[in-house]
Amino acid sequence: MSTALIQWHPPADTYGPLQGYRLRFGRKDIDTLKMREFTEKDDHYTATDIHKGTSYVFRLAARNKVGFGEEVVKEISIPEDLPSGFPQNLHSESATSSSVLLTWQPPILSERNGNITKYTLLYRDINAAHHPTEVPVVSANTVMTLSGLKPDTTYDVKIRAHTSKGPGPYSPSVQFRTLPVDQAVFAKNFHVKAVMKTSVFLSWEIPENYNSAMPFKISFLCFGIVYFNELFKIEVN
Repeated sequence: MSTALIQWHPPADTYGPLQGYRLRFGRKDIDTLKMREFTEKDDHYTATDIHKGTSYVFRLAARNKVGFGEEVVKEISIPEDLPSGFPQNLHSESATSSSVLLTWQPPILSERNGNITKYTLLYRDINAAHHPTEVPVVSANTVMTLSGLKPDTTYDVKIRAHTSKGPGPYSPSVQFRTLPVDQAVFAKNFHVKAVMKTSVFLSWEIPENYNSAMPFKISFLCFGIVYFNELFKIEVN
């Protein structure tokens, strides 16, 4: 951030004793202006927290016993710089076995230092610390689907913003995990026993790669009223 020194002289015609001044100022792209009032003896003011890469408007009016007169308006433009802050609220969602949706917000206004032109993502498999991948986000969008990932893998990802002057710092990293590849798991030694009029007894063995968090599914077809079709399929869903 920068500062701006505002200086002024008393107006030539005050139409009575001069009683003070009022200064209103702020970014041109924000409607609300800050306001400061001064005595008739004041002739300058230093505005702090001036953001780089934007334009400011300053409106100064003198006051007599009737009130404030017409405002004198001045505008200044502050050159752009590298972002001094990082994108906010990086978040992952809708992960699949090979992709994830990433969302974020721009750096806070005072740390953008200009118009954000693009972003850069840096991600890596946490088990391959020395091989990160950098992905440019060629527009100023704040959402991206990252694809081409390995299944059942934890990734570390962070992001930085760019102005016309270059990139800013990376955000703190966040982690996400892709889903495992869906694979059908079939029971072993499946048997149909004790077939009765309205019920049947089934038995099977649990395979070694069975995930207990995923239930077995039993599918069957029954034709007519008397005949029972012994077509069964067991799979994990």
